Amino acid sequence: ILFPGTDNMNQLKLILDVVGSPSAEEINNYQEPQTRDFLKGLKKTKPKPLETLFKGASPLALDLLAKLLRFDASKRITAEEALAHPYLKELHNSAEELTATPVTLFDFEFEKYSLTGEEFKSLIYDEIQLYHSEEKRKEYERLKKEFPNGILATKGIGKLRKPKNPKKKASTPKLQSKDEQRLSSDSD
Repeated sequence: ILFPGTDNMNQLKLILDVVGSPSAEEINNYQEPQTRDFLKGLKKTKPKPLETLFKGASPLALDLLAKLLRFDASKRITAEEALAHPYLKELHNSAEELTATPVTLFDFEFEKYSLTGEEFKSLIYDEIQLYHSEEKRKEYERLKKEFPNGILATKGIGKLRKPKNPKKKASTPKLQSKDEQRLSSDSD
């Protein structure tokens, strides 16, 4: 295991010891104020040369690792790009590698909302019904076409989280349901 952290903050510190400190922009991309404060409070570090961490690794292996070990996920290479990397040339067989269609916003709309435990249960039950009822499956397909960005607002479920605004210096704290607040305080 490359980064065997004891908890999420410890693991983040282990990652930063290798990839270096994130930029101010990368820090501000985090919604959770505790994470932002934690990252801002860390001593600034430069990335460690991968050849010192992985002595004897080939230049191609180091190049692949450098492209995979980026703090900002949007700057990492994709799985398909990694599989096509020259280091994996002998293992790469695009005819045998599965790819998938990206998941739509409709299917992950719930992530934009603060939901209660009961609301989560209701959404999970609805999801289960898609696999047991042809009628529910057809309704899902119809709603997905009609409301590509989601339907929770029309159902009155949850409270919409405020979008993060990277241009603001002080960011809005993440909205949490009572269940999320309880879980968060239990883990402190």
